[in-house]
Amino acid sequence: MADTAGDNHGDKTQEEPQAQEDLGQQQAAQDKPQVSGKDWGKAVAERDEKIAALEAQVAEAAKNAEAAERLRGEIAELKAQGESDRIDFRLQLAGVRNVKAARAILADHGGDEYTTVAPPPRAGSRATTS
Repeated sequence: MADTAGDNHGDKTQEEPQAQEDLGQQQAAQDKPQVSGKDWGKAVAERDEKIAALEAQVAEAAKNAEAAERLRGEIAELKAQGESDRIDFRLQLAGVRNVKAARAILADHGGDEYTTVAPPPRAGSRATTS
């Protein structure tokens, strides 16, 4: 008898999830409005219009991303040119006669213009010799 009681209990627990699943499907079917052929066609057309609008937005965003990337490239080039000009100017202020040669030496020293060029003597200072 203990076996039959266990079997009945097992059958009941298997039936409950199935009943709950059936109830959930019925509720889901009730939540969906019944759509006539005309309404369905209108809903599909509206959805298609929305999809087309979103695709246009994606295309516009892609164009903007390409433009932004191109501008970032131009900005990077201008920054590099500005840095190069700044180094040339500092080398000239330091009294370098051949900037191209100084740049070659500069590259050998990791780009630190302070280690490759001695500062020019200040006006009015005396050079001391020992």
